[in-house]
Amino acid sequence: MKTKTNNNFDSRLKDIMGTADFEKAIKDTEFAVDFGGFYKSIHTEYIDNYIEDFNINWEYVDYKKTYENYAKCFVDYINFSLNQKLKYVELDSPKYYNFTNDKIIVSINEIDKYNFIQKYRNDDDFVEWVNEASASRDGFTSFCSGIDNLINEQELLLQYIFTYILWNEKDYEFVLGDIGSIDFSMDDFEVIMLEGRL
Repeated sequence: MKTKTNNNFDSRLKDIMGTADFEKAIKDTEFAVDFGGFYKSIHTEYIDNYIEDFNINWEYVDYKKTYENYAKCFVDYINFSLNQKLKYVELDSPKYYNFTNDKIIVSINEIDKYNFIQKYRNDDDFVEWVNEASASRDGFTSFCSGIDNLINEQELLLQYIFTYILWNEKDYEFVLGDIGSIDFSMDDFEVIMLEGRL
C-alpha cells in the first residue's frame, strides 16, 4: 500500500529550492548504517583473510584504525554500488558487544535524501517490510511505528532504508553477501599497524 504525500517534508524541500543561496541552504543529515559490524561478521573474516594472505603479524595490527579504514572503504563501496554520495562521518563502536554492534555514521545532503525517501516510501515491498520491522513486538517497544510516522523521522527512516537495501533487497544482495569477490570493495583498504610496529 502506498503512503500519502507528506506535506511538511515536500514543502520544506520547495522552500529550500526557492532560496537565493541554494548550496548553503542544503543541509546534510547524519544517520547510522547497519552494515553488520565487526563482531564475528563477514567483515572481520575479510580482514582476517587479508592479514593472513599478506603474512601480517596480527599482534602488530591497530584494529581500531583498521576497522575505521575499512568503514571508510565500505562507504565508498556503497556509493559505487548504489550510485550515491554518502559522506563518511565516523565509526560508532560499542564498548561491549552484548546488545549492539558497530555502525557506520554517514551523512547525506537534503536533495539526495529527498529523492531517496521519495523512491522508497512509494515502494510497496519496502513499505510492507518497514511497517513490520518498525512495529512493536516481544522485547521491542516501538515509539515510531510504520511509514506514516517514520516519514517525519528522516534519520530513522534512512536507517531502515539502508538496512532494507543491504540485507533484504534482492538487487543488492552482493553488497554484503559477496563482498570478498568484488575488487572495488577493498581497493583502498589497508591494515593499519600499531605505531613502532611497521
